[in-house]
Amino acid sequence: MEIRELEPLEGATPLHKVESLYDLAEYEEALKLCLALEKEYREAQGTLCYIRLYKGRIYQVLGDYEKAMEAIAWATDNGLPRAVIDLARTYYLLGDYETAKEYFLRSYEVVRGDQGTEKPGVARTESLSNGVVAIG
Repeated sequence: MEIRELEPLEGATPLHKVESLYDLAEYEEALKLCLALEKEYREAQGTLCYIRLYKGRIYQVLGDYEKAMEAIAWATDNGLPRAVIDLARTYYLLGDYETAKEYFLRSYEVVRGDQGTEKPGVARTESLSNGVVAIG
């Protein structure tokens, strides 16, 4: 079996390109694309939510937690409630463990009832639980 490096998708939507670059750890390129897409899609709130969510995730990886918080909070407040898990992670990375715990618990409420969350030990529920346990 041949193992190849992933390449960004040709012909993919701009948002898929951001995701692909992010997955390839090409954070600076992904961020440049996000910043350009913000201008292009400033009137398309749904798309803009996902662009800002990825922008926030990129800032998390780059260690700029304040910018990550701003981008992710905007996405959460403007129609992407599932981004609350990313807010929880950002608060955790900032060292604000109490607020992170509150957001991890809110995250669980957002995904409750989704496929698999009703059974203990399922990955999504486990991930949220691990976040709460990690911060006490």
